[in-house]
Amino acid sequence: MNSTITCSIRVRDTSPSIVRRFVIVAALLLSSCTSTPVIDDRPAIRIGAGADTESQLIAEIMVVAFAQANLPAEVRTLSGNVAARRALLDNRIDIRVAYTGESWLDVLARPDPPSSPRDSFTAVRDFDQNLPVIWLTPPFGTGFSEPPANATFALVIDPNSELGPLDTMSQLASVLSVNPEAALCVDDEFRERPDGLRSLLAVYSVRSNQPVIPATPQEAVLAVAAGECVAGLTTTTDGTAWLLGLRPLRDDLGVFPAFIVVFQMRADLEQRIPEVTAILAPLTSGLTTETLGQLNARIVAGESLRDTAQDALVILTEQSGS
Repeated sequence: MNSTITCSIRVRDTSPSIVRRFVIVAALLLSSCTSTPVIDDRPAIRIGAGADTESQLIAEIMVVAFAQANLPAEVRTLSGNVAARRALLDNRIDIRVAYTGESWLDVLARPDPPSSPRDSFTAVRDFDQNLPVIWLTPPFGTGFSEPPANATFALVIDPNSELGPLDTMSQLASVLSVNPEAALCVDDEFRERPDGLRSLLAVYSVRSNQPVIPATPQEAVLAVAAGECVAGLTTTTDGTAWLLGLRPLRDDLGVFPAFIVVFQMRADLEQRIPEVTAILAPLTSGLTTETLGQLNARIVAGESLRDTAQDALVILTEQSGS
């Protein structure tokens, strides 16, 4: 990486003793100098992201990754998945942060997005196979500690509650079967939808009259932390939940649709910058549900997007082996 040294040292007295002192001091100063990357003069890479904090954070990590490769980049906030896709096709952005579940619903216009991350990704990628766009393919591991990051719906629980450690929704269902008074916190829309709470309870063989407390995702998280609900509905990467020590349960029977984080870019970006895939490898291969949740928690705690993104790239690089 090219860089410029921002330190400046001058000496006027050239006597031997002064020169010796100067050499020592200069060595100490130069060792603490910071180098500033020299960004080349090519047009900035235009990164499209939603207005939500999570998308903005992921986009900011991309900016840091490009900066380390001496490439200028800027984030452009777009409203909605359809608008972001149109901006990509119209050459108003070069790359964007996307979620497969959104693309399934908004672009494919199909109901019931699959719970399988691989199936979800394959479908939305193949839909664009005749367009000049590229979907960067993540590795498909299992669980929250392996890529890809899946920001889908989830019931979160307090792992330190009196119910004991729980990892899956099936385990929660077993607990509810012997605790008929235990309440769930879910929002009204999910509770009323035919494919929402009723479907979830049926698949996991939970009694239909299990107590339910209406609550927004934020309220549900706080209620679980306060012990008012045994589990609350939010997303797997909810920063407040992770900050409070709550953990999402694995949807082992596959009720919730996959919303994996993926990157869609124009084909001409790769032609212009052949190394772009390698630059973004830490994100495509290192970003997990757990890591994204922990990064979101740092933002909730008050850290800036840029500081969190700087640290995130180091973490993701290590996790991806890039």
